[in-house]
Amino acid sequence: MKQLKVYRPVLIYGFLTAAFVMILLFLGSYFISTLSEINVQKASLNQDVEVLTSRLAVLKDLPSAAPNGASITLTALPSENNSLVAVSQLRRIATENEITIKSLDLAATLATGTLLPSVLINFDFEGTAVNSISFIAGITKLAPIMVIDTVSLQSTADGNGVSAIMGVRTQWAELPTALPAITEPIAALSDEEQLLLSRLSELTQPVFGQGVESSESASVGKADPFTTAQ
Repeated sequence: MKQLKVYRPVLIYGFLTAAFVMILLFLGSYFISTLSEINVQKASLNQDVEVLTSRLAVLKDLPSAAPNGASITLTALPSENNSLVAVSQLRRIATENEITIKSLDLAATLATGTLLPSVLINFDFEGTAVNSISFIAGITKLAPIMVIDTVSLQSTADGNGVSAIMGVRTQWAELPTALPAITEPIAALSDEEQLLLSRLSELTQPVFGQGVESSESASVGKADPFTTAQ
């Protein structure tokens, strides 16, 4: 008992020292772990700041006409069936070239594989040879983009003009449904993309509200296949 009383202060001191060391180790481990997490978060935030800074730099470097680029692109390749605007554009340049469109009908084609949905616009027209060539050439300069699918020319009965049966195709593509995260970098427009945007801006744009055909006048001889049944 006397020996226990002699060593008791030493044991208590040793116990307190060990407890203190354990507390220091625990706190040290906690602060090291917390500091490591803070450094990871700081690195992530720095990366986000760099990405946002680069996005801002790309947006500042865009040409002043860039805001119109989206509108021009959507007019050239619409996000939905825009065949009535295409018909209006055809009638517009037909009038400019003194071409008479005698009949017109539409035929839809659904998307298959890599092919976009499209509408084939079939029509007959008459005019002089020079005006007919000018009319056909003008179709390739219209927005929305139209591709000549078929064309058959022959002289009129009196020999003073040309009659033709023609089919042009216009397509559309749905807009993306998912946008990239704001922290993803923006790629600047390549030279090819800027050239394409420049070419699209040169297309003859439709004048909305003036001369856009109704569903009845856009389809002659056939019911409009794009009118939703009531």
